[in-house]
Amino acid sequence: MKKVNVRLGLLLMGSAFLASTIVSSCSKSSSGTPPPPPAPTNPGGYDSSAQISAGTLVAYFPFNGSYDDVKGGLSGTNHGATLSAGIKGQSYTGSGQSFVSFNNVGSLKDLHSFTISAWFKIAAQPVNNPGSDFVVGQGTMGIFSMYDSVSGNPNLLLLEFEPYTPVSGDSVRVHAGFNNTGNTAGAGWQGIIPEGFLDTAIGKWTQVVFTYDGGSSKYTLYNNGTAIAAASAWTTRTDLSPFTIYNGPSGDASTGPMGNVNFKNTPNGFIIGGWPYNSIPSAVFGPQPWAGYLQGNLDELRIYSSALNSSDVKSLYILEKAGF
Repeated sequence: MKKVNVRLGLLLMGSAFLASTIVSSCSKSSSGTPPPPPAPTNPGGYDSSAQISAGTLVAYFPFNGSYDDVKGGLSGTNHGATLSAGIKGQSYTGSGQSFVSFNNVGSLKDLHSFTISAWFKIAAQPVNNPGSDFVVGQGTMGIFSMYDSVSGNPNLLLLEFEPYTPVSGDSVRVHAGFNNTGNTAGAGWQGIIPEGFLDTAIGKWTQVVFTYDGGSSKYTLYNNGTAIAAASAWTTRTDLSPFTIYNGPSGDASTGPMGNVNFKNTPNGFIIGGWPYNSIPSAVFGPQPWAGYLQGNLDELRIYSSALNSSDVKSLYILEKAGF
């Protein structure tokens, strides 16, 4: 009788274990969507792009349902732009004369170092406008232009694509930089606007990142997570990033390193997808035939108050491309 009870107890225990396994299995299969796959391998070991230098991210435009800055709380006014599929969720979609205007720059006015990162997708090179009047669909493609209303300088922080006929391939000619009006002796249009060429960047999503570290005066331009060569607007010299930016219009080492960004006049607005010229009523900014608009898509626009290192830039590229 004792052996029978033992066997019966074991049988009951086995049945209970099997039942609990079935219930557990059923509950897992009906619990909804499965957990996300692990993040792709990246040099910094991050799980998502949101973790990268989170403490210095001061503005973030994901363009998911709105055109606003979800980090710094800046709200823009849309002038004809739309939203469509992006590299992550939705993206800003511009045409020949659409843009978003912001009349408040928040903490961007206090930048000493910075990083600007963005993804874009354009179908063709910008078209040059040889005339004296603005023509819709022609001119440079303005991506981001921060300005003040005193000096008429739209280059305080700048990202734009220039008309360009590549010798081969499908590279994009990009001006990505800033105008350090508190330190610079040059004209406003000269600024510190390094120029580079983003290879194979037509008809596909491409990431551009540029950084400036005020402590070291080092500027770096990245294409899809890799540092590339760039040249200052002051010189014809092309240097592999990173390189030192020097003060004064000559751009040579005898003038000393540039140092921290220092805006002489407080920035009071910026444009996404275009320029203040041809866009906002202003006694300072008059119409310009060359000042065109982004014709294509823009996504994941991020601005940091620090210069991201090369490892973090690579991680940002890998994670955003994978949707993290």
